[in-house]
Amino acid sequence: MESNLSMTGNWTAVGMTGEADLAEYHLDKFNGFNRKGEPDDEPNDSWYTGQKDPFPGSNYDEPLESRTHGLIVHLGGDYRIATAYLTNYGTVNETDVTRVSGSYPDKRIDFGYGDYDGIPKTDDDYHYFIPCDVEWHTLYGADTEKRQRIKQAVVDYGAVATCMYWGGGFYSGGTHYQPPADSREPNHAIAIIGWDDSKQTQAGQDGAWLCRNSWGSGWNGDGHFWISYYDKHTARHPEMGGVTFRGVRETTFDHIYSHSLHGWQYDTSADMTNITQAANRFVALKDEQLVSVGIYSLVEDVSYTVSIYDILGNEETLLEQKSGTIQRAGFHLIDLDSVVDMYEGEDYFIVVELDHGGYAFDASFRVYTAMGIMADIQPEPDAYEDFYKFDQSSESYFAMGTITDPPYDIYSKANSSESFYKNASGDWLDFFNYDAYNILQTEWNDKSWNFAITGYSVVVVYPCEGDFDNDGNVDGSDLAVFAADFGRTDCASGPLCEGDFDGDNDVDGSDLAVFAADFGRTDCPR
Repeated sequence: MESNLSMTGNWTAVGMTGEADLAEYHLDKFNGFNRKGEPDDEPNDSWYTGQKDPFPGSNYDEPLESRTHGLIVHLGGDYRIATAYLTNYGTVNETDVTRVSGSYPDKRIDFGYGDYDGIPKTDDDYHYFIPCDVEWHTLYGADTEKRQRIKQAVVDYGAVATCMYWGGGFYSGGTHYQPPADSREPNHAIAIIGWDDSKQTQAGQDGAWLCRNSWGSGWNGDGHFWISYYDKHTARHPEMGGVTFRGVRETTFDHIYSHSLHGWQYDTSADMTNITQAANRFVALKDEQLVSVGIYSLVEDVSYTVSIYDILGNEETLLEQKSGTIQRAGFHLIDLDSVVDMYEGEDYFIVVELDHGGYAFDASFRVYTAMGIMADIQPEPDAYEDFYKFDQSSESYFAMGTITDPPYDIYSKANSSESFYKNASGDWLDFFNYDAYNILQTEWNDKSWNFAITGYSVVVVYPCEGDFDNDGNVDGSDLAVFAADFGRTDCASGPLCEGDFDGDNDVDGSDLAVFAADFGRTDCPR
């Protein structure tokens, strides 16, 4: 995302200075996938990293009675997890309050235990950024096709996110190659920033990706290294091989409406004949305007239609509609051609129709691409370099993966009347009652499924007729101005009448009604 912000100029366009810099630790803390816990819980190795902090996790879908499920803070995830966080919340810029520095135990205090302790969830200095498109380039096709798509994406949009397995002696002399026959799964994320078709590596075949690591510019001289085109995972892994975050921009949304905290985890492709359309119902939080809709496409070249209704299934209540074609699989933010006025407390339905590929949905699931939890150990002295020592005053060290290894269970939740699907007979049915466990093979039969359809809105701030002094409020000073004019009938020929709102050349009861309706407002646009 930082690479794309720099390429497009969208970073400096909103007044940001320096290099594009987004807050990794904010994502780490508030991604929505961390096991819940509570601030007063005793530290427990099965919840958190070796930091052993009673951090109340961000998976608000997890039942309080079940706190041993979810990601462990700072021990990995995948690009679907990142996309859910980015599109349900937006990521924030790096600021003084999002940086975690120093050494343990002070470092974990900087991270914080609660929403406003340590790194805060919200802050006046935060700017929120969202990708308009998150595209998966390696879900389909031969390796040569994937390679070409990634090359073009680097040229067009900047760095491409990918994965690798770090370890096993596969890195040597600035190049890396994990043979495809090796069974080890990805455990590290990096960025592809270039390539060399003639680069020689341990693979024995020419061609390699130039990658940026996440371990600082001092690593390997400048923070970069090469990975063979023929590596087991990099630029080849279906889910993690090549993902582009593009069209990144600062968000101006006041509300993001979503029933899918965890984004795209499953899809309906196995039952496309019975699930022909998908819809989410949202209740407006305020008087506002729906300006954009977020959807997922799961295959290449998908034709879509997004429709907004007052009443599901009633074509006469259609409020807005937009159609188009999506080239790549992934998440897509669609700006509506005309905004939809929403009124506080009213129901609105976002309906999505795709011509093929199925509909993405969230439900309780398992994460496999994460590291293991750390444990207290006493390694032999010559093995110290293989471990992390957090408390320098202690003889205890911590090793990766010695207590709990992936997969980790992530709980989602759903309610009736949130998501709906249109069946082959043309009837709209509640997705809550659908048998996703047996038909679509969700991990558990817990009725936790909701469609990954998101609405983005801005609150409507109507002009204040009576803010005569333009201070953003309609208060006593404005009342004095209105009172001085009240009763005048010479507005056409005499001095300016401040209170003649209806333009009938007098200031009377009808104008008083307008002024009274605004009196007390403190949100007047200036």
